[in-house]
Amino acid sequence: MNSEQILALTDTCVKCGLCLPHCPTYRKAVQEADSPRGRIAIVQGLLNEQIPNTYSLNRRLSRCLECHACEAVCPSKVPVTHIIDATRAILTARQPRYKRSLRYLLLNLAVRPAILLPLVRYYQHSWLRLWIQRSGILKFLQLDHADNLLPEYPIREIRGG
Repeated sequence: MNSEQILALTDTCVKCGLCLPHCPTYRKAVQEADSPRGRIAIVQGLLNEQIPNTYSLNRRLSRCLECHACEAVCPSKVPVTHIIDATRAILTARQPRYKRSLRYLLLNLAVRPAILLPLVRYYQHSWLRLWIQRSGILKFLQLDHADNLLPEYPIREIRGG
């Protein structure tokens, strides 16, 4: 799906607001940008290149739970989740090749954690972890929370669940 097709779907939204009380992320945040109507406006701005693609806007789009609750009550039958998915695909395709490659690599490693097990074991028991933690690199790369998720005891094995 291309930008014009997505924009045509966004234009079917009449911005009536009937979706707002049914959207769980809007009910939690009570911010227009976290509503289906707000996300449609963000998509329109991004695809029309009226607003820049920022981390904050991507976060707003990624907060959609894709529960389809808004679509069930929409009088115009706007396919909000389809619009968001297609927009994410376009934004990903616009990223530099190295970012897409890194994302692909990390997602593939995430579904096969046993590949990383020897490296994680080494990291946990080496001077490298302490040095990296103290250097501030993790914070700069926004990976400090991921490092904190590693257990303090050594990882011995990963069992399939």
